[in-house]
Amino acid sequence: AVGPTTASRMDFATPQLFEAGIVATIGKGRRSDEVATACRETGSVCFSAVGGAAAFLGSKAVSSELIAWDDLGTEALRKLELDGLPVFVTIDSKGNQLGKISHPNISSNWDVFAAKRLSDSNTNSADKGIFITFEGGEGVGKSTQIKLLAARLEAAGIEVLCLREPGGTTIGESIRTLLLDPNTIELGSMSELLLYEASRAQLTEEVILPALQQGVTVLCDRYIDSTTAYQGYARGLNLDLVACANLLGSNGLLPDRTIVLELDVGVSLGKATKDGADRLEAEGLEFHTLVHQGFAQIAAQDAARVRRVQCQELKQDTAMAVFDQVSDLFPSATASDMLEND
Repeated sequence: AVGPTTASRMDFATPQLFEAGIVATIGKGRRSDEVATACRETGSVCFSAVGGAAAFLGSKAVSSELIAWDDLGTEALRKLELDGLPVFVTIDSKGNQLGKISHPNISSNWDVFAAKRLSDSNTNSADKGIFITFEGGEGVGKSTQIKLLAARLEAAGIEVLCLREPGGTTIGESIRTLLLDPNTIELGSMSELLLYEASRAQLTEEVILPALQQGVTVLCDRYIDSTTAYQGYARGLNLDLVACANLLGSNGLLPDRTIVLELDVGVSLGKATKDGADRLEAEGLEFHTLVHQGFAQIAAQDAARVRRVQCQELKQDTAMAVFDQVSDLFPSATASDMLEND
């Protein structure tokens, strides 16, 4: 079997490899701007191969010669002779990146797209509800914190709708069953991405937008940031591609605030899988560590919208920390007023 690894893991060394005479690399996922610059300066090229097709790709290997580090097994350095290996160019010798090629029919300006979408829906900004999403790894307590925040907001006289992704609609729940079923073993990363976006598009169009237009506060368990963390950072799909897919699936709708709940990955994964694991929970510690790191990157890049909250031993303490991060959205409600109703 011959399977491509997540190429970004080698970004730190790729410029030096190109300078030393390597003319091309093959991997999967996004490459850094530094690698693109190195391609332009050295005339080298970056290829991508399809993940999850190692057996098929292995059939294109004519010969394999051990070069070094035999003790590393599958991680040993080998010289392969390949014939007919299907790859595509992600960065050409001029530094052009596939994920950053513009297309006249695709808008990369989320603010313009979202504003037009909401305008087309006759949304009155004065009456528009608040949209808050909860993110984080498996077992961090998102559903619990959504229930606690919803109860406090309702006690303050605020109408709340709680949703989850994937799901929230008849179509979405069917997609959720397929995505999380441990027996769904042949689903490729790209198909997985598109299924999440299909569920999201249905939920946004059928439920979220109408609720917001009626002034309802919507609390959603997962949204676009989960797709970026799971399918982008952990699966290794091109982050620009994932961003475009999120733009389409969300109809350009961004949350007013996003809460990322954080807990030790091993601890949270143990909680989530104590009674069995779904398809994503079963991916293992390394995968979920990449998810955790992905959420941290997302928060760092959009600190105004995305707020990180460390989970406390007592769920009520976590709830207070969550409210501290959303209280500015509800000027008529205070933590003390709502706590009286707990």
